[in-house]
Amino acid sequence: MSEENQLDEKLDLNHFDALHIKTQGEKLIDKWKEFGSFDDIKSDLFLFGMEANGAIEEYTSRIICGEVISDDYSDKAFDYVYSRMSQGHRVRLLTECGILTELWDKLDDFRHLSNEIAHNRGEGLELTDELIEGAVRSAIEAVKTLHQYTIEHIY
Repeated sequence: MSEENQLDEKLDLNHFDALHIKTQGEKLIDKWKEFGSFDDIKSDLFLFGMEANGAIEEYTSRIICGEVISDDYSDKAFDYVYSRMSQGHRVRLLTECGILTELWDKLDDFRHLSNEIAHNRGEGLELTDELIEGAVRSAIEAVKTLHQYTIEHIY
């Protein structure tokens, strides 16, 4: 496969990720508005959280490899960034480098909600319209912003 075709394939995959997260997030918000019960959205919320976190991790890894790490070290660093570096450390590194610093604070609600669901299954979590909509919309916006940054600066 030519290098140009590989780039097109990566961009298509990234666009799919961003579009998929947006679509799933909007469906989740609609379902929450319709039912308003954690039990009714639990599996959708869990899946959305996993997918959004996965997309955010993928984009942040690509940005670090493309913007922060020198080409001289990219082969060695690639495995570390993708496989062993925690997402918290990825965000911290990007913040310290001044890359997308405004984005990370916006993700606090989403991180809080994701962690509660992942670690406590949402037990005792008081869900409100503001929490659900805010967290989901911040995740959608983060994926969109990371997608756009990747297209403009990495590829």
